[in-house]
Amino acid sequence: MEVVGNLSDNSTFESGLVYKQGYPTIITFILAYGFSFVLCVAGNLAVCVIVIKYQQLHTVTNFFIFNLAAADLLVALFCMPFTLVNNILADWIFGDVVCKLSPFMQGVSVAASVFTLVKIRI
Repeated sequence: MEVVGNLSDNSTFESGLVYKQGYPTIITFILAYGFSFVLCVAGNLAVCVIVIKYQQLHTVTNFFIFNLAAADLLVALFCMPFTLVNNILADWIFGDVVCKLSPFMQGVSVAASVFTLVKIRI
């Protein structure tokens, strides 16, 4: 892949995509987001499966914990990948539906987490 332009500013490669960052920053973003994504999905999915699978864990407190894990899964699945690409590329490549869905899912997941924590406290 041949670099067209300077990597310190918006760079365009053969693919026609314009990048906001240089290679070191892009690689750092991908590694950090990837690590966080894998841990988030694995950990929260494990919590959800364990709470559902074991009957003795079907308590009110554990259902609140399940709800927090589900809200975190929403963040991991519907927000993190799109945020990563948005931090790397100068243009939005996912279309209008995802453009509107991603902020909505961020709001839903944050609201679910906050309301669950408020209800646990009360």
